[in-house]
Amino acid sequence: MKYLRPLSLFGPILISRALIAVTPPPHPIIMKTFETRNLRKVELSIQEGEVQIQGDATTDKAIVTVTKGDGFSPACKLTVDTVGKTLRVLIEKTPHSGAIKCDAQIQVKLPRDVELDLQAGAGSISVLGTRGAITYNLGAGDVKLDAEISKLKGFAGSATVEAKGLTGSAQITGGAVTLTATYLTVPPTGTMDIKIGSGTSTIYLPAGSILAPPKLEAGVGKLTHETGVAGTGVGKLTNEAPTALGAYLISMEVGTGDLVIRTLPQKK
Repeated sequence: MKYLRPLSLFGPILISRALIAVTPPPHPIIMKTFETRNLRKVELSIQEGEVQIQGDATTDKAIVTVTKGDGFSPACKLTVDTVGKTLRVLIEKTPHSGAIKCDAQIQVKLPRDVELDLQAGAGSISVLGTRGAITYNLGAGDVKLDAEISKLKGFAGSATVEAKGLTGSAQITGGAVTLTATYLTVPPTGTMDIKIGSGTSTIYLPAGSILAPPKLEAGVGKLTHETGVAGTGVGKLTNEAPTALGAYLISMEVGTGDLVIRTLPQKK
């Protein structure tokens, strides 16, 4: 009986090692690091999933982390490289691959001075701490931008969009879009141009901001301005405009929706 005890101990250990060896990791992760001396732009495109971009003033490298989702097909093509001054992170369906999933989570940490061009079929786009122009194109999901945005251009089929840190012109288009935009400063000239099918757009401005009279074209909708300009219809203002007028224009075309312009609450 003494010779049976070691065998009974080793048996389960060998079985458990065999099981571990053949079990693949649940979420394969790919990580790449790039020098950013000449980096000026990021182009990122995914079919489905999450995009997270973080600007960091203390780093001189770009770190890209791609976590493949449960449904990520072997027929999906992943590209992570640099072309000239552009960092590319692309997930594409290969030709004739049919109805497959290419879901993934992409995280990019890089120096803050960079232009972003972000595309996603469905999911979420998040940007924190960058400085420069941002372009986004989203089929359906959420967009959250908290950065110093010198220029914004965005399209979404159906989305909630939150953009903090605007300092320049903006162009927002789409289908069903709920927009909240906050300006760090209002430029002396330029426009915020909103053209959507439906949804309410709420714009926050620093105290003392001076605008051209805002405009709203809506099938059904209302224009509300905290400084005393309000109205409905095609730019029909029911109250008098402020006596000191700037040149920056906020305008909106919408089938059904409201344009609300408010003063940014003061920090206590």
